[in-house]
Formats: sequence, structure tokens, C-alpha cells
Amino acid sequence: MHLTTNWIILEEYVIYIIAVVFAIYFIVKIFKYFIKKENIFVDKDVSHSTKKVDEKNALRYNIANIIIMLAYIFLIIYVSTIFLADLPNIITNKYEIVECIVSDVYTKSNNTQRQSLYCEDDDGKTIHFVYAGNPLTKDVKIQAYYYKHIEIGQIVKIIEY
Repeated sequence: MHLTTNWIILEEYVIYIIAVVFAIYFIVKIFKYFIKKENIFVDKDVSHSTKKVDEKNALRYNIANIIIMLAYIFLIIYVSTIFLADLPNIITNKYEIVECIVSDVYTKSNNTQRQSLYCEDDDGKTIHFVYAGNPLTKDVKIQAYYYKHIEIGQIVKIIEY
């Protein structure tokens, strides 16, 4: 894989690791609430009247925070199945090789070289991945290397226009 593709992969995994750290923090806060009976979020610098409202509605705030944090934790668990599935392939540099015909190319903005590509292989299977490079046009046949789960790859060569 090229250096730009490796940077895209590294960027995605750094964001994933930061999200996992937040999930662990939320798990610790939930356990502290159930074991130590400690409020989820405590602000020591609020006014006296705000503290009374917080104490009066503490159970509601804690339940709402726990629901939001559990939703986030389950989302991270789902995302982990995607990111951890391709980690051995990334470490061993074992990627999928495909020849396909480009059906759509999307660019997030004009200032970036990051493109999102949809293409169809000979079996009619649609493949999607993000790559770094210039946008392609429709109906171009390419050969590409990509990681199936995280959907990041690179175009190796253009076979025919």
C-alpha cells in the first residue's frame, strides 16, 4: 500500500482508539454510579440554586446519561467488529485484489484528494472503498487493492477507459 493509503488507515484507527477510550471512561462512570452511588457528572462550580435542581432531578439526569452512554458503548462495540476484523490483514499487508468497472465516484470537497469509489466486478458484486488520488470517471476498468471491512484501498492501475 502507498503512504497516503497508510495515512488514511492510521487516521481511522487513531479516531477509533480515541472513541474506545471514551467508551471505557463511560463504563467506569456507570460502574461508579451503581457501586459507589456517585452521580454520573458532577459540576462543582455551579451555583447553589443549580445544585438544588440537580439534586432534585439527579435520578432523571443519571438515567438519561446512562442511556446515552450505553448507546455510545454499543455503537463502539459494533464498530469494533469492523475495525478488529481487518487489523490482522493490515498488519500482514493482506488485502483484497479486484478488477472492476467504476460506477460512481464521490469527493467530499474540492480541497482533498480523498475519494469514495463504487465499482462492480465481473460477478456483478458492488465494491465500495475510499482511496487517495484523482477522481475517476464512470465506466473505467481498474485494478485495486482494498481492505474489505474498513473499506479503504488504493487504485493500482487503470486497465481501460
